[in-house]
Amino acid sequence: SYSNAPQHILAQAFKPRN
Repeated sequence: SYSNAPQHILAQAFKPRN
């Protein structure tokens, strides 16, 4: 399910202070 979210997965993993 990461094929439809290449940069989205990074945003979800790098969303500590966001």
